[in-house]
Amino acid sequence: MAPDARWNEEAETARLQSQVAAMSYLRYVISPVGPPYAEPLRSNSRTVGHREHSSIPIPAVHTYASRKDSVIGMSYMLMDYVDGETADTLSEQFSDGYEGIPPPFAEHFMRQMAKIMVELASLRFPKIGGLVKDGASVRVGPMSETGAGPYDSPLDFYRDHPLAVARCLDPDQDISRPHPLVEACRQLMVSTAASQPDYGLMFADLGPNNVIVDRAFNIKAVIDWDPVFTAPDPVLHRVPFLMGMACPPPGKEPSHPDVPVRARMARQFSLIVHQVAHDSRTREHPARLNVAGFHSRGALWACALTYYQFRQDFVRDWWLQALSWLSCHSDEDVHRWYDALADSASMARSRGTPPVVHTGFGR
Repeated sequence: MAPDARWNEEAETARLQSQVAAMSYLRYVISPVGPPYAEPLRSNSRTVGHREHSSIPIPAVHTYASRKDSVIGMSYMLMDYVDGETADTLSEQFSDGYEGIPPPFAEHFMRQMAKIMVELASLRFPKIGGLVKDGASVRVGPMSETGAGPYDSPLDFYRDHPLAVARCLDPDQDISRPHPLVEACRQLMVSTAASQPDYGLMFADLGPNNVIVDRAFNIKAVIDWDPVFTAPDPVLHRVPFLMGMACPPPGKEPSHPDVPVRARMARQFSLIVHQVAHDSRTREHPARLNVAGFHSRGALWACALTYYQFRQDFVRDWWLQALSWLSCHSDEDVHRWYDALADSASMARSRGTPPVVHTGFGR
């Protein structure tokens, strides 16, 4: 090996080690090169670049690369260091056998998450899609997750997005004959998709895994901003994962005792979001999120599509049955079903016994 070649290799190795060490210290985001990873990384940086428009704590990004010729041979992002741990990691240090955030901190953490969701919903855009950096501003472009869009109306979004998700999940499938759950999602909103003048911002992966906290679960930073997109208001009503709460598929009375407990926690969270949205509303920024929205058809449409991506047949079948149930029940029926489910957990908690579920709609 020629001396100059050896020197170049050694210099490059030194630069690489220095940059990797710095990025490790600064809590960088790193992912494999190439589709589908490159586009989400660009989306992440665009969203973080929008940070001056909100009060949400977001680390400043100093540099990033999503090209194969990056100095470390893979995608990376270099951002401010934030001292703390992700909320899910900190939660694991408590061993009381619960799901999600430790009970002494749960309501405080929920309220902070609610404020983030409410503020994101208040940032309005003229179309539905992902964020694209356009000089010093941000515009709506294709979804980073699927490459489809932007969409001019909720109806276009509800019809096309399930197919785009299915194509992304399995590029070889015959999209003219989609999975029954995908087609059910497409049909659910056809008659109820309401037009809107503008659309709010949604961070689909907002949860304890992407929130850095201190030991008291005070949120210090929100990280890993992908996927982020603008969406119709019903879709913005998303119950975060990994917090011990969920909106299960409606219509079928669940047999697992944890399901009503998660529904009760989801109701508590929806009430907190409703209160935060009401308290922060102004003439220019009316409340976009409310209790009823978490059980709306648009919110459940988004849940079904999310669980479709888990690739579990029994979960897909459960949600397919739920969408069929939704198609022949009123919004009032849906709210009563979830309230009955949450009430069963509350009564069981007061008695100290497992929940006995009876929603009034049978099995």
